[in-house]
Amino acid sequence: MRATVNKIGKRYFGQKDLELNYRKVRGAHEKVFYYDAIPAAKDGESDAQYRTRVEPRKKLHDKIASQERYHVYEGDSRVRRKEIQQKKVDIMIAVDMLTHTVRGNMNQCTLIASDLDFKPLVDALVQEGMFVRLMYPPLDTAVELYSSADERIPLTIRSVYPWLENSLQAQMRPPSWSLESKVDFEGGDQLAQLDHPHLGQVRLFKKGDAYSAVWDDLEWVGSYLRVSNPDYGILRNALKEHYLLDIPEKL
Repeated sequence: MRATVNKIGKRYFGQKDLELNYRKVRGAHEKVFYYDAIPAAKDGESDAQYRTRVEPRKKLHDKIASQERYHVYEGDSRVRRKEIQQKKVDIMIAVDMLTHTVRGNMNQCTLIASDLDFKPLVDALVQEGMFVRLMYPPLDTAVELYSSADERIPLTIRSVYPWLENSLQAQMRPPSWSLESKVDFEGGDQLAQLDHPHLGQVRLFKKGDAYSAVWDDLEWVGSYLRVSNPDYGILRNALKEHYLLDIPEKL
């Protein structure tokens, strides 16, 4: 989740460190379990340098742990082949999710992940009767993982924006999503028409100060889904990020 939020911050805000409001992240969930590992010391790194480097991560863990209904669990990390690798974290997640399922502590759960190694866990939870909701970054997740969950929510600007602190939200006008029974193209300019393997025919047009992409909604027959934004670059990023839909870089 942290890596995906950093990418979204760089893509839309020009900065990596987006401050999340963890009460918003929790939403309607009864409990939240946050798993991470403090980075290991690098070769040749002094104790003072190491403490300075990991201090922000420790502060983040303390901040999250201080939130109501949050629980932070830390695994280990080590340097292997010059790369810092987390240890125990994936196993901790798997053990805890299976334990809560078998004990009947929950009847549905949300997992935020992108690693294909979690597919056996998701399969096992589904087979045990658990309703599994997966939040995943579409650009970094294998279809085998997200297709194994009961509900799939792309972890993109659409889902991350509501989690941001109000001060950050005020800095940006995010793309808007709307379901419409009829799309009025009058007085607008149709810019392109694209074919997408899952969405079907996508029409790109501009009307007034907003750029929009429109296609037949896949769930509501006779309805259209419209994604809009005054900034063409933001619209382009959102469509790529959320639907893996490439529209022309320049018109």
